[in-house]
Amino acid sequence: MAALADDRVNGRFGSNMRAKRLRVGLTQDQLAATIGLSRTSVANIEQGRQQVLLHHAWAIARALKAESIDELIGMEAMGVEDRKVALPLDLDPAFEDWARVVVAGRR
Repeated sequence: MAALADDRVNGRFGSNMRAKRLRVGLTQDQLAATIGLSRTSVANIEQGRQQVLLHHAWAIARALKAESIDELIGMEAMGVEDRKVALPLDLDPAFEDWARVVVAGRR
């Protein structure tokens, strides 16, 4: 079940990444050079065949001038309206609201 969810996220990310890359007018080679990956990796990510590490997702979003990583993941299209935030059980209550804002990207 988890592999199916991973495939869905990877496929959506790759599809959105490719569409955004084409809109901003970059080739796979140009994007690869900008983010420090090979063109083959960019192609594999766009096809949903390669998982994306968080720091690469961030670099891809920045290079493509996306508003957020969520734009590339396509959370709305996947039916995810609100992200659930899991926080450590031993988190100091004074920091809980702040941590939720930071982790969820909400203000």
